[in-house]
Amino acid sequence: MLSGLLLTLDSSSQNDWELKRDKDDIVIYTKESKDNPLKEYRATAIIESPLNEVYQFLSDLEYRPAWVVRCSGLEIIDTVGGNQIRYHTSYEIPWPLADRDLVVVADLSFDEANRKARLLTIRTDTQFPLKKGIVRMLKYKEDVVLEELGPQRTRFNAEGFADPGGNVPAWLVNMFLVDGIYDSVVSTRMEIKKREP
Repeated sequence: MLSGLLLTLDSSSQNDWELKRDKDDIVIYTKESKDNPLKEYRATAIIESPLNEVYQFLSDLEYRPAWVVRCSGLEIIDTVGGNQIRYHTSYEIPWPLADRDLVVVADLSFDEANRKARLLTIRTDTQFPLKKGIVRMLKYKEDVVLEELGPQRTRFNAEGFADPGGNVPAWLVNMFLVDGIYDSVVSTRMEIKKREP
C-alpha cells in the first residue's frame, strides 16, 4: 500500500503543482484546490536521521506542542484498533484573529519489510467541547510518507490542506503557507537531532 502511495505522489500530474521553494533539501509545491480558494501543499525533504527515529518522533503526538509552530496543546481522546488515534489540538493565532482548534484521527502504519511508514491525519466529526472565543477548523488533511534512503537518511513526503475557518481571507492564508511548511520541516529536523542519543 505504501509503495503504491509513493508511486502516486511521484507520478500524479506535476502540471497541477507549482514549485514555490527549493532550499536546504526541502522542496515545496502548492496548487489550487478544486472547491476551495485555499491552496493545497506538497513537500519533500531529506532528514539525516534513521527512519525509525523519524517515525517515532512524528508518532509521539503528545510531544507536538513543544515543537509544532503555534501549537498550544494536544489531548488524546482515544485510540482505535491500536494504530488509529483521535486527538484534539489547539493553536495560538496572532491578534486580532481568534485561536483555533481541531479534532482529528491519525492513522499510523509502519512497513518493516519495505522500510516505509505513513502518518495519515484527517479531521473527524468526533465531538469535543469548544471553548468560548475559539474557532474550530472543519477542513484538514495531511498525508505523510517516510521512506528509508539509508541507515541515517530518510525521505519525508507530505501532502495536505488546512482551512483555518472563520473570516481569514484566503489570500492571507496562502501567503503564509509556504513559510509555515518550510519552518515546520526545519523544526522537525532540529527536534529529531535533539532527541538522538
